[in-house]
Parts: sequence; structure tokens; C-alpha cells
Amino acid sequence: MSIKEQFRFVEASPNFFAGSNLNRISERRTNNAFLSEALISSDSHFLLLSNGDPLAKVEPTALRWLPYCEVEEFINNPFVGKDQQEYPEGITLVFLGINEDKDKKTSYYWTLDVSPKGPLAETFGQLKTKLENEEYKFIPTRPKAFELSLEEAAILAQARALVDWNNRNQYCLLVVIRLSLQMPGISVLVHRYHHLK
Repeated sequence: MSIKEQFRFVEASPNFFAGSNLNRISERRTNNAFLSEALISSDSHFLLLSNGDPLAKVEPTALRWLPYCEVEEFINNPFVGKDQQEYPEGITLVFLGINEDKDKKTSYYWTLDVSPKGPLAETFGQLKTKLENEEYKFIPTRPKAFELSLEEAAILAQARALVDWNNRNQYCLLVVIRLSLQMPGISVLVHRYHHLK
């Protein structure tokens, strides 16, 4: 059996993780009404990451996108009826952007970190067990990402980078206070200044 028969290779690209069609629409990330609509829309898609590994179809390799109803119990709606964006404790939710197809239909893409740690360690551990089966698993990004389409590989790279950035920047080192996720996932905020004693 040849190597080509053993492995499925996608089209070669010098920038493999740079083929995303998503518009990150930075100008609307502070608009809670828009974000609320984008979150609960039937055209919203959620990618789950666990320790950086995406939930995906095993064969052929493809990301598994979940509807809002399957993640609602964990994230609720942090954008409705509030001046500030307030996320449940332990939640890292990132808005990746929108995609408009040729018929001008808009889809919304999000990623949710379900790594079993912190206050939701047990809950996310149970979720991982529930979601994984012979068809779908949290697959290792390397080398599996190279079996994805160029567009999905780029979206996965963006999702991993933003989740990792949020996980690494949870505290302000100047005032030693926990930072609040904003604009969902591309900014953090210190709500109040605490003097060091």
C-alpha cells in the first residue's frame, strides 16, 4: 500500500493555517444585542476544545460543530440584559467571526474551552465522556490538523491561539486581580483597581 493510500493529504499550501474565510468583525464585538443574536442563532456553530484538542469526526477528519442548544447549559447568554459582558466562572468562550456564503446567508462561529480544570473540571470531564464515541473524539491537533480542509485548519488555529491566550492571561500582574473576558475572547478588562498592600 502506497503512502497516498495510507494517508489523506490536502492540497499543499505555503501557509497551511491561514485559509480562514471568517470575518472577525471587531467593530461589533462590543454590541451585546448583536452578540446575543449571534450566540443563540440557529446558524451558530460551536467548536469545543479540550486541552487544545478539537472535537472532530475521526474518519474522514473534520471538525464537529455543535449548535447552541448543546452548550447552552454551560454558557447561558452572557450578553443579554447587561451593560457588561459577564461570563460564568471557569468559562472561556471566544467569538471567532462570521461567514457569509454566496447566497448571503450568515453563519456565526464560536469556540468553547471545555478542558477539565478549575470549578468545572468534573462537569467538563463528564461532557467529554458523553461526546466521545467511535465516530467523534477530541483528536490531537498534530498531526491530525493536516488532514483537515485548509479552511477548517485555519479556523482551528485561530481558535487554539485565542483560547490559549485567554488561559495564559487570567490575572493582571500589576494589581494582582483576575481579568474579565471581553469582546468575546479578544480583550480582557480589569473592572476595578486594587492597590497592592
